[in-house]
Amino acid sequence: DDGLYVTGNNFYDQLCVNATIVGDNVMTPVNLVDYVRIAPQNVSSLEAIKTSSYILFKDGSVGACGRNNFGQLGDGTNVNRVRTTV
Repeated sequence: DDGLYVTGNNFYDQLCVNATIVGDNVMTPVNLVDYVRIAPQNVSSLEAIKTSSYILFKDGSVGACGRNNFGQLGDGTNVNRVRTTV
C-alpha cells in the first residue's frame, strides 16, 4: 500500500487534513494521499507532535501543517495551516 495514514486529534488541522472534512478527532486512519498531493515515495519521514506535523521529503525540503501561533511552521506567518508549507 502506497499510503501515509494519520489518526488522532485534528483540532488545528495538524494531520494535514481539513477538520471540516474528517473532524477534530480522527479515529479511523485517513490516507493523506487522498487529501494532500504528497507522493509517499518522496517522503523520508513524518513527525507529528501535539499541534503540528512536519514532513521531511527525500529532496531535503520540509512540509508542515497545523497550529502556527508562534510561527513554528516556518512559513513566516502565524496563521494555522491545513496544507503543507514548503
